[in-house]
Formats: sequence, C-alpha cells, structure tokens
Amino acid sequence: PDLRTLSPFDFHLQDLPGGWRFLRLANTIWNSGQGPLELIGEVRTDESRVLVYQHIYTENGQQRKNLVGEFVRHPTHDHWHFNQFTLYELWSLQPDHSLGNVVASSEKLSYCMMDTDIVQREHPQFAPLRGYVGCNQRRQGLSVGWGDTYHSYLDGQTLDITGLADGFYALVSTVNPDGAVLEENYRNNSAQV
Repeated sequence: PDLRTLSPFDFHLQDLPGGWRFLRLANTIWNSGQGPLELIGEVRTDESRVLVYQHIYTENGQQRKNLVGEFVRHPTHDHWHFNQFTLYELWSLQPDHSLGNVVASSEKLSYCMMDTDIVQREHPQFAPLRGYVGCNQRRQGLSVGWGDTYHSYLDGQTLDITGLADGFYALVSTVNPDGAVLEENYRNNSAQV
C-alpha cells in the first residue's frame, strides 16, 4: 500500500462551558499503492490484547505478515480501531507563509479502516468493489483507490485550541506518523490546509 491523507475539510469551531474551544475537522485517509492495506487481528486472550499483523502481498502471489500494532476497542465509536494511525497538528505560520511551530496537536489517533469513499477510480490497480467493510477485531483495511473518511461530528475529530489567538494557521494531517505500517512511500503521508 501507499497511504495518503487528503487535506482536512469541514471545519467547525466548538465552544464549550468553562471556556474550552475546539476545532472540529473531517479527514480522509486513502490508499494509492499497488496493493491493499490489510490488517489482521490476532486475539491474545491470555494477555487481553489484539495484536495486528499487516498482510503484504507480493507480485508473485506470495504473502508475508508483519506485526504492526494493536486493535483497541474505541469506547464512543463502539467498534475496533487500529491504534496510533493518524495525527492532526495546528501550526503557526511565518510571515512568508511557511510552517512555524506546532501550537496544537491531537494525540496519535486510532482509526477503523474500511472502504467508505472512492478517491482514485483511474488508478491502474483500483478495486471496483469495497474489499473492507467492517470495524471488527479480525480484519480491516483499505483497497487500492479507496479512502476512509472520518467526519467532523465523530469523537476524536478535534483539536483543543483553548486560549489560542485568532489568526492564520496551517492544519496538517499525517497518516502512519510512526511508520509502523509498511508502505511504498512515507514522504507523501501528510496533507495541509
């Protein structure tokens, strides 16, 4: 696979009691690679954990697997997520509009990966049918040319901007921030707006 993120969109400011202020956003992660991102969970009942293996398919049809992390039960989404899969950062801007410093950051967020949106139908390896459709602890992934959109109303699609001055900022979304998932290119994992 080759994971990418589209530029974040659908921004809303949310003011809460106590002076808290959040920036809500939507984000789409997608696969532009030559093969699927396929994650298989292996339940370890003795450890109360679900280890996640990435299945990698080679051109000659062979398969190998690589331990990449864990599935965790997301309490408010009420399904299973792959841990530490994306990161949102709000950056100050320099006078020349280049990135300055990180002024707000999410924790590394978990994600349930499934084919929700067609992103690149023209890709030579495009899978015309959804290959990954659920958020269970056994199998998740992204087919080639497909993305997974998390809408701004979902839990976790926020940045705490309490006390941050009004102004111009850049919002950067990064998929696979630690490089745990094996992919073709790690240099195209971020998008900004």
